[in-house]
Amino acid sequence: MYKTVCLGTALLALAAAPALADEAWVTELGPVIYEDEIGQYAVFLHYDGPVAHRTYIRGLAGNFDNRGHFTGYWTEPENAGSRTPACDVAVADENGAITHHWGRVEIDFLQPGFPGEWDALIGNCHEAPSRSWNGRLDDSFDYSGFGPQQAPSPKGR
Repeated sequence: MYKTVCLGTALLALAAAPALADEAWVTELGPVIYEDEIGQYAVFLHYDGPVAHRTYIRGLAGNFDNRGHFTGYWTEPENAGSRTPACDVAVADENGAITHHWGRVEIDFLQPGFPGEWDALIGNCHEAPSRSWNGRLDDSFDYSGFGPQQAPSPKGR
């Protein structure tokens, strides 16, 4: 009986929380998915060809109904064939990977609840974020097989 109650409670908790990869956006830099959560950070993933870019948004992890302004940073792997310039200082991301390819991010969600669209500013290295990056939901977007070799092209908007 105890195992049944515990299993039932766990399944209800999982059903109540949105699945992480259920939030995905079309952006001018290509498709982006809400990949993971590490501590207080939400992790967004997108690809520039074969190069994975991850954006770490502080305070967004687990926040599905009170979204507004957040800050964070983006990284891409060291020696991954990046087109972004290397920074003079390396950073370690939330997984402990060290890279010279990083920058700051400021993101504003346009709706307070899940799922939500956003407008962001990004920058390289130490520079203040100034380049626009906008995430728009697209229900017709096909994220199956999302990865470095087969990142899909946006449909719709």
